Amino acid sequence: MIKYICKFIKNITCFDRVYYCEFQEDETGFIRCCLNNSNLNSLLNHHFPASDLPNSVKNLYKKNRYRLISDIQNNNIEIFGLNKPLDLTQSFYRKIGSTHIKYLHNMQVRSSASFSVVVNNKLFALFGCHSVLPNYTEKVVLAKIHILIELFSKRLEDNLNQKFKMNIYKKNIYIQKFISIYQDQNKNLNNIPKENFDLLKNTFQANHIFFRSNKKWGNDHEIPTEFKNLILSFLKNYKDKENIILINSLASINEEFRKFAKELAAGMLLLKFDKNFSNLIIFLRPESLQQIRWCGNPNDLDLQTDGLLNPRNSFQTWYESVEYSCKAWDNIDLKLAQNLYYEFLPKFYLYEKNIKKYLSMNTLKFLRKKNYINNILSFLKK
Repeated sequence: MIKYICKFIKNITCFDRVYYCEFQEDETGFIRCCLNNSNLNSLLNHHFPASDLPNSVKNLYKKNRYRLISDIQNNNIEIFGLNKPLDLTQSFYRKIGSTHIKYLHNMQVRSSASFSVVVNNKLFALFGCHSVLPNYTEKVVLAKIHILIELFSKRLEDNLNQKFKMNIYKKNIYIQKFISIYQDQNKNLNNIPKENFDLLKNTFQANHIFFRSNKKWGNDHEIPTEFKNLILSFLKNYKDKENIILINSLASINEEFRKFAKELAAGMLLLKFDKNFSNLIIFLRPESLQQIRWCGNPNDLDLQTDGLLNPRNSFQTWYESVEYSCKAWDNIDLKLAQNLYYEFLPKFYLYEKNIKKYLSMNTLKFLRKKNYINNILSFLKK
């Protein structure tokens, strides 16, 4: 579908290059499709750093779903007679930012167009167009392309949401099975057979799973003591309050983890059930070596005096070998981890938390003082 849309846009607008750039969970862009003629190189399978499209610019792309820059060499026309500055955020003919002009110039592009793909109220991707010469595609044509992209975005949103729900539903069956076994074993993780841990491990596409219960490690016969101590040291210095922690590169938080990346694990998903780290469930993922093809060196940053970034001078293909990282944890992993986390939370905590949503603090104190709260909780546990 993406390729057909790119082909349609290219044929109807006569741009030299039409591409589809999808934004990853780390905010970088990835070119999944690119059609071009001899005037411009292909961008297929190239990555773009997140700094190329800051969140402030992404918000503009959400508000204004399509735009044409006919010629970056055109002069801006000043508006006279205003008592106050005119907000042209929603204007199709607003001024082109100097940074964007320089960006296109460095890409050896003179005209461009873009069409936003918004999914679940988030900028999911862009259909983009480039030409080495001016392009004056009529606005009525751009509007019709916009309608096509909007229909595509809605279909894509429905498909992605359905796929996400189905994945969660299927994998959650294995989580519920593990919880059932956990309850059958008197809620003691040490009593659960290895094959059941393997089932949970495979659900998260991990290569190791181990736990810490009442400050004692379990299912950890393949996990070195030094590795476990590094995790505890990390948690002691971890300032965020999240109880579910996803890390794609352990080496990025402590270089001591590098020695374990090749044979043990490079990434971690951790469930923390208390402030003292007495109870943990940890999934590990192996290293996944990657060769990333960037459109220019993403580290070639030029900071202006006003804090903005100058576009890099070269957009020639630049290769980066990524080590000490695992296959990235995604939103499905996070949702499954949340399900598992709340299944393992002590029941008392859950019931008390729910009651707090409906009762004022004074009422809750009164009930505690009269010992009524325990009766209510006991009733809810049944």
